[in-house]
Amino acid sequence: MQPLGLGNRYDDYIARIFSSHDFRIEVDVLDLNEHHVGEASFLDGQVNLQKADGVRRTCSLTLSDPEGVLDFTGASEWSGSSVWVDRLIRVRHVVNVPSVGDVAATVFIGPPSTFARQDAQVNVELQDKSALALRGSTPVTVNKGMVASDAIVQILSQCTGEFRFRVPSFTRRLSRPYSVGWDDASSPWTVASRIARHELGCQLIYSCDGYATLRRLPSRPILATTAVTSEPNTTVDFTTLSNWVRVRGKQTTTSKSPGSSTVTTTTQPESIARVKPGRTFSPESLARKGVPRFLPLLVDDDAITKVSEARTRAQQQLDKSDRLEQAPTFECVPFFHADVDDLVRLVLPGQDAVVRLGDASIPLGVGGEMSIGTHLWVSQPPGSKVTGHIRRTKKVTHHKATKKAVKK
Repeated sequence: MQPLGLGNRYDDYIARIFSSHDFRIEVDVLDLNEHHVGEASFLDGQVNLQKADGVRRTCSLTLSDPEGVLDFTGASEWSGSSVWVDRLIRVRHVVNVPSVGDVAATVFIGPPSTFARQDAQVNVELQDKSALALRGSTPVTVNKGMVASDAIVQILSQCTGEFRFRVPSFTRRLSRPYSVGWDDASSPWTVASRIARHELGCQLIYSCDGYATLRRLPSRPILATTAVTSEPNTTVDFTTLSNWVRVRGKQTTTSKSPGSSTVTTTTQPESIARVKPGRTFSPESLARKGVPRFLPLLVDDDAITKVSEARTRAQQQLDKSDRLEQAPTFECVPFFHADVDDLVRLVLPGQDAVVRLGDASIPLGVGGEMSIGTHLWVSQPPGSKVTGHIRRTKKVTHHKATKKAVKK
């Protein structure tokens, strides 16, 4: 959640946005150092949150440009350049709270991805700031033993020029070196996210106000609202279910040559997590004619070098996979300061619903309500069995003895 700096006036802000109020949407143009260089005339738009790797927040804007200053074909007074890739767009929702004054919540900041013109209107699609870190970069390595949170800051600042961080200090140090490279598979965002996930058990996101944010997955709602405007429509996806997870890490090979033979040993950390018998989704509970039904998930990740890391990853994957994803879609009065994966409590007649903001759409105009479309439902308390070990494979190659020349 974006900090608004309201202190004990925060409840006044929440009460205001969930009641009748006037507001304005400000669209600012920034350079890549986030200095203000211009403004745009807002007509309509929305911000979308999505469950994905990388870009989690996108924005669609319709802007007024009757004089054509946003055209690509010539120099633009508004952007200062005919190429938009050197600009960021910031969108803010501003509402007057009687006890505070104007409160501005930054709903979005990021670079444009597409641009289209129709007469005097310009349509722009934007991505959050993770898009600036998803391509390969000048190679950088953070060494084993470095504080993991410091490594994340170093990668993003050194490779992308990022300077806005919400990264708490951790004492845990890197269990292995991590390297950013030219290939997109080793981009700054990919490597930094890997450190967050594997070393710290955290997630790395760009907050709605453009801060690189390292945090635990939220476990408490950031707000509660009674301003729900529709009955939920529910779908359940059974294809997301897994009851057996195997995680394998990096394979290493060593060779020794005792005598006339070469012994090659291959080791690989491995862990298996499974739902315990008696659980609704266990292989035994889904058995047919006594034959257990496994729903396997296989994970191979060279970033895992220890059995303990493989065991933690297997448990995390099973925690996400041994449950049904129930996706009720709610509509409510919009709020603008929440981040992806934040929890929100919707106060409904009879029973409240706690919803995680995985997929959501936030209208910026007055044409609709906010839609929230993801929710995890667990049939019963978690129960799993996790084992881990090193896989060892040994290969012995016998060499033929060579005859030595005998002097006569």
